[in-house]
Amino acid sequence: MHRMCLLLSLALAPSARAAAPVYSDLGDWQLTCDNRNDCVAVARAVGYAGHLRISRAGGLRSVPQLELFAPGVSAPHWQVDGETPAFDDPGRALAPGHQQWTGMAAVRARLQSLQGGRVLNYGARDIESISLSGVDALLQAFDRAQGRSGTDDGLLPGTAAAQAHPRDALPTLSTPALARRVLSATARANLIADLRRLQAPALAQLHCDADDGSLSRAHDGAWTIDATHDLVFIGCQAGMYNANVVAFVVADGQLPHTRPLQLELADAPAVSDDETRFVLPRLGWPRFDAAQGRLAETTLFRGAADCGHAASWRWDGRQFQIETLQLQRNCIGGEPGDWPLLWRSVGGPTNVARQYGPLRAE
Repeated sequence: MHRMCLLLSLALAPSARAAAPVYSDLGDWQLTCDNRNDCVAVARAVGYAGHLRISRAGGLRSVPQLELFAPGVSAPHWQVDGETPAFDDPGRALAPGHQQWTGMAAVRARLQSLQGGRVLNYGARDIESISLSGVDALLQAFDRAQGRSGTDDGLLPGTAAAQAHPRDALPTLSTPALARRVLSATARANLIADLRRLQAPALAQLHCDADDGSLSRAHDGAWTIDATHDLVFIGCQAGMYNANVVAFVVADGQLPHTRPLQLELADAPAVSDDETRFVLPRLGWPRFDAAQGRLAETTLFRGAADCGHAASWRWDGRQFQIETLQLQRNCIGGEPGDWPLLWRSVGGPTNVARQYGPLRAE
């Protein structure tokens, strides 16, 4: 009896204890929280160079941190709507233009000065300023995401006793030893050619380039995963700064029963406003590490690489399980591939885009 072929859609559900990732745009602020309830809020400077960053781990009484990044400003100041508040804690200068405040009292004092404000200036030039649009809603959402609303443990101090969502342990993936097989060049070529032919309707539905020897074919590939499964990439689209494939897992050589992978993550935010859930029918700049059973993808939303998504999965003997997820939906400046982490696991990459995608250092 033939082994059942891999399911059409791999629904990569979080573990029972994992928190649902958060991605929210509030005015000119962005809030993201990962599967441990660790949250980060960022607002970019008018000229994109600088930014203000609030970070706090999940769990009761965790220590908040506030950082101001002001490139080109050796000694940034803190001026809200033309006024310079007085503070007890000047913070630490980690480097020229990089100021940090740690602890509830210092962070609350700085954040309180921003509430109801319009703009934070940290330098002499107009571009050395950060819009405060949405900051009040952002602080409320930050506390709400971590289960601290209205408590004395929130960024916005309340009167209720301290409480917070727990900081869950990172999930540990099952990664069995993989039985290696040799896939000859001929076998690889046949797998690719046969799947292109059999999957022509599905490839057309996914808006893949016409099968006419286009650049997308350069991204075709095939590998063995374990004793009974093969992974096949069929090049789909290729452009100026992106290339993607449709991926297939072939079980026991059953090509007629193979369907395109749609890698999903339950409860994760969609990659764009056009989607209602996180699902990837195509994988951008894909890489497969056969020794580790790791599948990775990186998709750039523009050539500057300040926005996009990247993820990695590990083979567990039956299917690919989510390992790491990064997402930056809005193109708001920042370093290439410096995208928020929404999902992490034990031993997973800390930055898929930079470690496996086109931004990696060869």
